[in-house]
Amino acid sequence: MRGPKVLRSVALGLLAAGAAVAAPSVALSQSFDRCQGLVFSTEEDFVTRAGRPPDGNPIVSDGDLIARDPATGATAVCARNRELVQRFDVSEDMGLDAVDVILAEKGVIGFSTELDSPHGNFTNGDLLFPDGTVIPNGVLVHRFKLRDNVGLDAVHFIGGRDQILRVIEKARSAGREALRAEPEQLLKLMAELKVDIWFSIEGTGPTPKAPGILDGDLLSAVTGTKVVPQSSLFDPPIPAGVPSRGVDFGLDAATARDRANKPKGVLFSSEILYRGSPAPFTDGDVLRIGGSVAINNKTLVTPLEPAADFLGLDAISLTLRQVTQAPHLDTLCGDLYDAADFNGQGLWRAGFAVSPPGSEPRRPCGRYVPVDGTLTPAMDAKRFRIAYRPAATPAPALGSAPGIQTSWTLRSPDPITLLCSSAPANLVGLATDGSAQQWMDAKDYLDGKIGTLGGISNGCANSGLRLAVWNTLSLPAADQNEHFIVWLEWETTGGTLMRDPFEYHVQLDNEAPVLPPYPNGIQVKLADGSGKVVPACGEAPSGASKFEVWAQFEDAHYWYFDLRVEGGLPPVTHLFDGAVGAPNNGDKRHEYWETYDGTPGLKATDDTGTTPDGLLVHLRDIDMTVLGASFQHCCYLLRIWVYDAAIRHNFSGFAATPIGAHRSQAFVTFAAGS
Repeated sequence: MRGPKVLRSVALGLLAAGAAVAAPSVALSQSFDRCQGLVFSTEEDFVTRAGRPPDGNPIVSDGDLIARDPATGATAVCARNRELVQRFDVSEDMGLDAVDVILAEKGVIGFSTELDSPHGNFTNGDLLFPDGTVIPNGVLVHRFKLRDNVGLDAVHFIGGRDQILRVIEKARSAGREALRAEPEQLLKLMAELKVDIWFSIEGTGPTPKAPGILDGDLLSAVTGTKVVPQSSLFDPPIPAGVPSRGVDFGLDAATARDRANKPKGVLFSSEILYRGSPAPFTDGDVLRIGGSVAINNKTLVTPLEPAADFLGLDAISLTLRQVTQAPHLDTLCGDLYDAADFNGQGLWRAGFAVSPPGSEPRRPCGRYVPVDGTLTPAMDAKRFRIAYRPAATPAPALGSAPGIQTSWTLRSPDPITLLCSSAPANLVGLATDGSAQQWMDAKDYLDGKIGTLGGISNGCANSGLRLAVWNTLSLPAADQNEHFIVWLEWETTGGTLMRDPFEYHVQLDNEAPVLPPYPNGIQVKLADGSGKVVPACGEAPSGASKFEVWAQFEDAHYWYFDLRVEGGLPPVTHLFDGAVGAPNNGDKRHEYWETYDGTPGLKATDDTGTTPDGLLVHLRDIDMTVLGASFQHCCYLLRIWVYDAAIRHNFSGFAATPIGAHRSQAFVTFAAGS
C-alpha cells in the first residue's frame, strides 16, 4: 500500500463524526461469481476505456476487484468496493489492501481495506468478509506479540476448503469483539483443523530499532513464525532483508496456486520496484519466490485500456477453478524440478522458500530440456506448443515466438506377436509440425500417451511423453549458454489462440568446466611451509606424507570437485573426504559452499570456481598415510574432477533420461613415501 488518499480520509472523518454505528441486515447484492481466476486490485484509480463495467461507471477505484481469466486473458471489474463493505453500513470507497477469494459463488471472499471504518466496526488491519464477518487483526498477530491493528497488506488461507469455511463460520458466530478479547479460541480451532492464514503487516515490529518482523515478511497466524522471510522472497543480488542486505521491499499482496502448505508456490507483489540486474521488476508485477516476474503489471491492466500502463498492485488472489481447467506448465528440466522453483536468473534450487542461499547449488539446464505440464482431453486444446524467447527481449505477439521442436517415436503392436514393440518397423512417429512455431496436435499427443493413436486402442501407452523436449544444442552456438523464457500456448477447437499467463526463466549451460593445461590445472606442493612444488614425475623428500593441493578451474555454474589418489603397494585408489577433520554430508564432494579444515582461505572456491579468478589457489591438504600399508615409496597419480551444476538429459525419442553433470579433469604424477 502506498498510503491512504488524503481527501478520502478527510471525507470519512467527517462522515464518522455524524454517523451512528448500525448493524445492517441487507442482503448481498451479488454472489461475486465473476470473481474467478486471477483476482486483483490496483494501487491507483483509473478510467477504463475498454467498455463500461456492468453498473455503467467507467471509473475503477483502488478498492474494486478486477478478475482476469488466466486462459483467455479476458479482464473486467467483478466487484465494486461498496459491494464488499455494504454489510458494515459503509457506502464510501474504503480502498483494498488484501484479498483471498475462497468461494466466489457463495460470496466467501476475505479482504482488508486501506482505511478504518468510520463507525469503528472494523480497522484496516482486520480481515473482513462481505457477509459482515470479521477476523480481527489481533487474532492474526497474537502469537507474534505485536500490538493490535498493525495493518494487513496480504492474506492467503491454507488448508482444506471445508475446514476454512468452518473457521470463518466460527469467526462469524463469535463476533469481532469476542475474538479481540480472546484470540486463542479461533487460533486453537485453526490448528485443530490444519488451517492457517498467511499474511503480511504494514509496519515492523516489535520496535523500529529491533525490527524482528518486517512488513516484507510473509507470516503464519497459527505458528507465529515467518513462512517466508523477506530475504528469501528475493534472491541475491536483489538487496532484500534488513539489516543484513539493506532493503525491505515490502509485501503488498500474496497468493498461491493452491492452499497446500507449500511456501515455494507463493506469488506476490512488492511495495517498491527494483531497477537492478539481472531481473528488474515493478511494484505492480506478480513475482515468484526468488524475485522473477510471473506476470507483469502491463499484462494485467492493458485489457482495460487505462490511460497509463502502470497502475500498481495492492491485492491478488488466484482461484483454482479457472487455472485447473486450462493447460499449464508444471516442470522444467525433468519431472523432479518444479517450474516454480526456477528463479529470475533461470536457475533451479529446491525449496527456494526455505533453503538459505548457498545451501544448495543454483542449477541451470543443459543439453535436452524436458518441459511438462497439465493437458487433458477435457481442456479445449486443438494444438499446443512451448514457445521461447531470450530473456532480455520483450514478450512478442501471441503465436509469433519460435517454438520447441520435438519428435517422438511411439511403440505399436508387432503384427505377428501383437505385443508392444520398439522395433524400428513398429515405430510410429509423432512430431511438432515443423513450422517456426512448432505446433503439436493435442489429440494425437494425448492419444499417443495412452495408446489410442488414430482413435484405435493398441494398448501401447507411451508414458515417457512430455509436452516438449528442447534440444538446446540445436540453437546457434552463441545461444547455447544463454538465459531464455519459455511458456505454453494453445489453440482452442474454435480457433482462438491462448497463452498460459505464467512464463518461466531457464538458464542454459552446455559448457564443461575449464581447467588450464599443466602446470596450472593442478599442482602438488610440500606442506612444510616452503611452497616448493613437487613437479610431475618429481620426487618428494623421503618420508614426506602431507602435501598441499593447488588448482585452478572455472565454470559459470560450478558445483563441486573431488580428489582421488591412485598408487602404492599393493596399488589402491582413495577418494578424499569432502571435509577434513569435520563432519560432512556423507559424500566425497567438495561443494563450493562447504568449509574445510577450519583454515581461513582453504578450499578457495565460489559458485564460479576457484577464487581469485586466473590464479592457482590452495584447495586443501592431503595426508597420504590414509592409504595405510599401501603407502610405500612409489609413483602416485593425483586426479581432480570438476563438476558443474547443469541438469542434463539424453533424449531417445521414447523418453528423456537424466545424465550426469558436465565434468572436466586434470591430473599430476609424483613420487612419495619411504
